[in-house]
Amino acid sequence: GIMSSLALILCLGAAVRKVGNRVVLVLISIVNAVGLLATGSLSSLSACAIGLIVVAISSRVKITTIVKSFVGASVLFWVAITYTEFGKHLETPADRYLQVTGQTKAVSTLEIRNDTYGFAWDAIRAHPLSGVGLNAANAASFDNVTVVHNVFLRSWYQGGVVLALAVGLIICATALVAFRSMKSGKNAAAAGVLVAMMTFALTSAFFEQAYYWLPVVLAFACLSAGSDRTASFKAHPRNKS
Repeated sequence: GIMSSLALILCLGAAVRKVGNRVVLVLISIVNAVGLLATGSLSSLSACAIGLIVVAISSRVKITTIVKSFVGASVLFWVAITYTEFGKHLETPADRYLQVTGQTKAVSTLEIRNDTYGFAWDAIRAHPLSGVGLNAANAASFDNVTVVHNVFLRSWYQGGVVLALAVGLIICATALVAFRSMKSGKNAAAAGVLVAMMTFALTSAFFEQAYYWLPVVLAFACLSAGSDRTASFKAHPRNKS
């Protein structure tokens, strides 16, 4: 789900910069939007929405364009779930919300998350400085199976206060990048990726998944590369004027 979200964010970033073929970008977006909805992950959907908003604001996309795109996507989604075979087997975000919040016969994943948070906080209070250890045996929480679905709490719970501060700094740096991007209109795609990943990290088993951290590292690297190129351009003798 989160990988489909990243694809949508990057496609929007490319579209507003007029990079690549618009038709190809639209097709890729449709495929990944379907994939995202098929996962039924509200965490991924929320992360995608926030990331797209950051990209849209940073890219100075007009409000009317955003509204038209949202309405168009909503109509297509309604048609798909109402009149196609695919829609008969698809759980809508509304269905997932009812399930997650315990309003159906299915297990409430929100309640499970809260149980992991409570378990982690109790462990943090017992071992605030050192944590319980980073080995796999200490990863499980209240039921000895489920891990803590919050990257900050899990880093503190297992790795202690120093690791928690490090993760906290990454989250704060992401917020700063997003704010600066929306203010300056630069680094839209990188900021969108970072915001989406950190939003997802706060509600998922993100902590030890290398393929989740890789987009974060690459997004920060793109920010650095962009700054280096700008500084080099300004420092060149022919461009000082």
